[in-house]
Amino acid sequence: MQENKLYDQLWHENALKLKQNMLEFDPYLMGKPDSRMGISLILRLNENPTLMSNIKEFYQTFHQLDPNQHMSQTESLHVTLLSLVTCREHFEFNVFNLNQYVQVIQSAINDAIKTTQKTEAINIMFKGITISSSCILLRGFAMNDLLAEVRKNLRIHFNASDLEHTIDSRYSIQSAHCTMVRFKQPTRLPIKLYKLIKQNIDTDFGEVESTYCDLVINDWYHTKEKSTLLARFPLC
Repeated sequence: MQENKLYDQLWHENALKLKQNMLEFDPYLMGKPDSRMGISLILRLNENPTLMSNIKEFYQTFHQLDPNQHMSQTESLHVTLLSLVTCREHFEFNVFNLNQYVQVIQSAINDAIKTTQKTEAINIMFKGITISSSCILLRGFAMNDLLAEVRKNLRIHFNASDLEHTIDSRYSIQSAHCTMVRFKQPTRLPIKLYKLIKQNIDTDFGEVESTYCDLVINDWYHTKEKSTLLARFPLC
C-alpha cells in the first residue's frame, strides 16, 4: 500500500530524532497566544467503541510515560478529508458564503459516489502507529477507493469555482492518518517512548465506517470547545 510506504518513511526519518529528543516542539502548546482558525472537512472516529477503547488504552500507557505532552481529545479524533481553509490568524467566517461551499462539496461528493458506483461508507482500518517530526500518528488505511475519489473531486470542484480555499497549500494530503499526540516539549523518557511506539507499530486498533463527513470551523488542534459544525454530508 502507498500509505504504508509513507508511514514507514516517517518512522525511519523520525525514530532517531525521538531517541535523541530532537523532535520539533509546538510553541502554541506552551502558552503562546493562538487565534488561528480555519475550515476543514473531516471524518470522525468515535463511531466505533472498540477503536476508541484501544486508543484510550494507548493514551493511558503514554500518559504514564510522558504526561506533559498534548494528547488529542478522544471526542475530537478525526481523519482530515481535506483542509479547505488552513488555520490562520484573523480568520473571519462571515466573509465566506456557506451555501456556496455546501453546494460545491455536495456536488463533489455526488460525483465521487457516481464515479465509484459505491453505496458503502468510507471504510478505514487503523493499524499501527508512526511518528512525524512533531506528532504521533495513528496509521489509517482506506479500504475502498471512495476516500481518494472524494478528495479528487473536491480538488476539481473547488479549483473550478471562485470560492476562496487553500487546499494543498501546506501539503497534498493522501493518507488516512489521525494525529494522536503533539509534542510541546522534550520528552522525559525518550527511549521508553520509542519502545512504546515500536511495540505498537503494527497494532490493530480497529476500523471505522464513515457514513458522513462534517464541515467544521476548527482551531489548529480541533479542540471540541473551539469547533463549530457547519454542515454534515452523507457519503452513502
